[in-house]
Amino acid sequence: MPDICVAICTCDRPAGLESLLDGLARQQGGLRFQVVVVDNGTLSAQGVALERAAAGALSLTYVRLQERGLVAARNRSLALARESGAPWIACLDDDEVPSETWLSALLARARETGADLVYGPVLPDFEVSPPRWAVAGGFFVKTGEIACSSNLLLRTAVLGEDPRDWYQPAFGAIGGEDREFLARLERGGARAATAADALVREHVPAARLRLGYMFQRGLRDGYAEVTLLRQASKAPARLGLSALGVAAKKSGFLLYHLVSSLASSAHFASALADLGTICGIAMCLSGHRRRFYGASGDPAGDDGAAAAACAPLSDRARP
Repeated sequence: MPDICVAICTCDRPAGLESLLDGLARQQGGLRFQVVVVDNGTLSAQGVALERAAAGALSLTYVRLQERGLVAARNRSLALARESGAPWIACLDDDEVPSETWLSALLARARETGADLVYGPVLPDFEVSPPRWAVAGGFFVKTGEIACSSNLLLRTAVLGEDPRDWYQPAFGAIGGEDREFLARLERGGARAATAADALVREHVPAARLRLGYMFQRGLRDGYAEVTLLRQASKAPARLGLSALGVAAKKSGFLLYHLVSSLASSAHFASALADLGTICGIAMCLSGHRRRFYGASGDPAGDDGAAAAACAPLSDRARP
């Protein structure tokens, strides 16, 4: 029985998956781990996955999933990982590469704290030299203080028996599914901790280093906010008031960042994201449907979880 099963979802990123698997093959610490790869892209990544398995570098299971969408892939990967019998499940996105001590650092922190969920930091690996605003604003850095599935160790025992209670289909086209799922686990009693030395690097393509991407990211967050509120309350009046409250708060941030943008371009980027969130809230409330994941026309090619769509843990009691 493995100590950990690493669950990976991939969608039309064969080069990214290859780098990720190479990073897993270099893991140190003597842990016994298996890898499951769930692929629901338009192009099969089976060749990349099986090449690593045939070389003996990894104990790997590859599954081709016809159902599109990130939620379907995530739930299938968790189900396969649970079937492995491993007491722990580690999650990565297919545009990330783990450090050589990634798994051992996550597991050591879990054992040290008794946590059920352990998050690690994700640092950017820019495809091109980034503009000043992208670095100054820290928009592509995840410190491990947010609940994300992009660098996660999960105790298998905290999963419910029914996969329909895991990642929710309502978030399949917009993102934020990890924010809702992990917050729900914590409300159910799961304890969380951060492993500062469990480092992962994320590939950031040039398309994300444009100011227009910040607006699109904010737009997606607006849709995610309304969907989260809709999951919590079915009453239309209460949903509308809560969403307006979020929009009002974002409006305050927008004004602050606009004034501050006179001194820093990073504040202007933040203002665009705030404006996008306000627009996303309004569009979602009005019934305008939009797909951010799984669409071939996605200009950012962003099939992974973004920091802006993750839940802050500032109010969490940490071990």
